[in-house]
Amino acid sequence: LQFEPEAVTALRLLGAGLVCAVSWALTDRWLPPRRILGQIFATSLGSVLVFSTLIALAMKRVPSTHGGIALAALPAATAIYASLRDRLNP
Repeated sequence: LQFEPEAVTALRLLGAGLVCAVSWALTDRWLPPRRILGQIFATSLGSVLVFSTLIALAMKRVPSTHGGIALAALPAATAIYASLRDRLNP
């Protein structure tokens, strides 16, 4: 079974939207301040739409093992970058 990158991105967006809708409905419905809504929108656009699209496109061109290793290394790379940026010694 094979999906096009656009379909994978659309399904990820749908899944993320459903998770957000359910969690928002089940909680006390706190809304963030209006001044940070633009930042939240930009972050969600980058992390859900752009990342999903680029990963789906990349998986068409490389073997899944390469993609799996790259995805597995992302949390470690993020932690290293954050500790270097904040000058923290974990």
